[in-house]
Amino acid sequence: MVHRPSRSTTDIPTNEWQKGAETIHTKIITYHPKIVCFVGKGIYTHFAKILAKSDRNQTFTFGLQEIKCGSSLLFVMPSTSGRAAGYSRQAKMGYFRMLADELAKIS
Repeated sequence: MVHRPSRSTTDIPTNEWQKGAETIHTKIITYHPKIVCFVGKGIYTHFAKILAKSDRNQTFTFGLQEIKCGSSLLFVMPSTSGRAAGYSRQAKMGYFRMLADELAKIS
């Protein structure tokens, strides 16, 4: 989402998140992927603000999202980072299976 490494998402200022989200939005609208997977709620949250044109928090659950970006479906899974210890490896694999199922439906 941003063009530089960081130790934590808290190291990235809001303007960089916004610029990155706008760049991703432009790419999705330009290339029309069937589905876009965001790995991590935080990254998706910044992107969703661009779609909603609002800073208000959107209702959120992992998995396939109700909103689309152009014709592209949006899918969000928990971060695969070791820092995201709230989900077991097995639970994270379940989201990869859900994503595979969604891809099978649209392929």
